[in-house]
Amino acid sequence: MIEKIALFADELRRVNFVLPSDFSEYSFHPLGINRKSAPLFAGARVDRMLIISPFVRAQALRQLPGKDNILVSRADSLAQLSVNDIAQFSKTYFLNPAASSEQDEALRGSLSGLHAKVYIADAGWDANVWLGSANATSAALSSNVEFMVQLKGKKSTSGIDAILRDDGLISFATLLQEYEPTDDFVPVPPPEDDRFRFTFAKIQFAAIVISSDTSHELRLQYSAIQLDQWRDENNLHSVSCWPVTIPNCQKVLDDSGELCFGPLSVHELTGLFAFRLKVNDGDDLITSEFVLKCQLSGIPLNRNIAIVEQVLNSPEKVLQYLLFLLKGSAARVTASAWALDEGKVLLGSEGDRAIRPPIENIPMLELLLRTLVADRQKFDTVRRFLSEFEKLNLLPPGLLQIQDALMAAYAELYNDPN
Repeated sequence: MIEKIALFADELRRVNFVLPSDFSEYSFHPLGINRKSAPLFAGARVDRMLIISPFVRAQALRQLPGKDNILVSRADSLAQLSVNDIAQFSKTYFLNPAASSEQDEALRGSLSGLHAKVYIADAGWDANVWLGSANATSAALSSNVEFMVQLKGKKSTSGIDAILRDDGLISFATLLQEYEPTDDFVPVPPPEDDRFRFTFAKIQFAAIVISSDTSHELRLQYSAIQLDQWRDENNLHSVSCWPVTIPNCQKVLDDSGELCFGPLSVHELTGLFAFRLKVNDGDDLITSEFVLKCQLSGIPLNRNIAIVEQVLNSPEKVLQYLLFLLKGSAARVTASAWALDEGKVLLGSEGDRAIRPPIENIPMLELLLRTLVADRQKFDTVRRFLSEFEKLNLLPPGLLQIQDALMAAYAELYNDPN
């Protein structure tokens, strides 16, 4: 992969990019790769700016350069801004719903609506146009990985007035409708954002089990240095975590590099930890929740057996799992007419109501023989399963009686005495 990226970068240097008409210069702006890189609009003269962005945040809009700026966004995004936020713009527009054609309506939810991210700045007699992937949000303009292209041309052909000119023909201006803010503004809670989990997962985590004769302790160890660096780079407000098996035991990650959970039963030991991040994003506090699988060491030898015993703790549940292992068409039909819950009413294929048949009426011998003949690998899995649960005295009534006959048929069919 590294070689392919290097080859792509090398070939990219030799590309002869052709400028669109009315533009004289171009430059590329990759964002979010080097956090020490200059902001997108740094060094550029901005007398006035036209912002076209489907998603906007108040904090990011307040930090944009220029006076008497104009904003074009989606109506639902503008509704999340207060009257004062809207007042900082000389004009505010959204895409007129009437601008959508019948074909657009067919694509609604996938390609319809406003998607462009464009920033046009008047600069004296000139104009700069930035277009690419970055929305007018603090995350997009300061931390996300985005890519923007800057084009420089004349204000008379590429400036704000040229773009918004209404010359009586169909143009961008004719697709817009002016937005009127209301006084009954109700802030919309920011959505959960999982963009942070990819970089957070790079922090080194490890889970260690410390066992005694009667209980266990689960310790989550992590790099406090990496956590502190991530906190500074992402404006972290707080981060808490907990083993997924004990959701009511949340703890805050601090600078100690270790969290202890316990005492725990063997069933609660896990390498899966849930994390809740709260990150400052301008005026907003973004919450992101996700689960990471951490390397787990010190696992008691009886953990897997104990978990199986806890889940499959009755002959009925063992039989249900056995039907799942068989997975043949006949097994699926049988399993669909049988449930774990006592007295559960099921619907048959014709909508008839049927009570779960008694456990002794399930034709296990027929199902096992069909699997034996049709799929040796699957039957080997079933055979190991039966052997383990025979030791635990959890096999359903009747399976013990047919097990010897099944093993004899297996040995004869595959010439395998084992």
